Amino acid sequence: MTMFVYGGLCLYILTTVFYVCRLFSAGAQLDLWANRILAATLLTWLLIFGGLGVFDSWAVSATQRWLWSSAWVLSLVFFILRRRFAIDGSGSTIVGLSTVLTCLGIMSTHAISEPVTHYGGLLKFHIGLAFIGVTAFAFAGAISALYLVQARALKQDPSSTLQRRLPPLVTVDKLAFRAILIGFPFYTLALLIGSVFAMSAESPYISLSYWSSLFSWVIYGFILHVRVSLGWRGRRASFLTLAGLVGIIIVLVQYSMRGT
Repeated sequence: MTMFVYGGLCLYILTTVFYVCRLFSAGAQLDLWANRILAATLLTWLLIFGGLGVFDSWAVSATQRWLWSSAWVLSLVFFILRRRFAIDGSGSTIVGLSTVLTCLGIMSTHAISEPVTHYGGLLKFHIGLAFIGVTAFAFAGAISALYLVQARALKQDPSSTLQRRLPPLVTVDKLAFRAILIGFPFYTLALLIGSVFAMSAESPYISLSYWSSLFSWVIYGFILHVRVSLGWRGRRASFLTLAGLVGIIIVLVQYSMRGT
């Protein structure tokens, strides 16, 4: 299993490199190869997921499954949306974040800790909701990072190759907002269920994860509020989205290290 997973990680890294290189090149060949390698990466991980369900020797923790699944779905969503919204330029950040999630999954070697295993189906429901919310927020964070890069490039040199290869700012801003809008209800419900685990478990790591999750929830809730009521857009919203993503990554790192 280790060999195939590391091979899948290498494909994520290679795809990210190609998408980064295409930002600074006007040629169409890099576009073609970046998209082809991404398709191969998605297919490879689909086969890996199939192997996890078939071979008993491919024993992995629940944390690893969810992190790898989140990385795969994140890249799949980009692959589906890239042509409709002309966001190929965002592959550098979105697939890059998938690479980070995959690395966190590889680092995680622990099963779910004992204090919460007796919750059974409720725990699986909680993880499923969190999976949807985290994946949506990850997409919003990755594309918000791209917004900041593009805004800076536009200010420095509006005619640069980088500026021409990036998607329109309006498109990036709208997609980030929609991703948060989709992920927030799922993440809210996951947080409510997670509060049950946080209050009943004795482990300080679960408590720290809960507070990090709460921090991210407050950030994303504030983003939705100011965007709807005050009309916040652009760089301010992007910075807040990235701040929320930092909280999410902290939670994922804690889960990776403790498997909880």
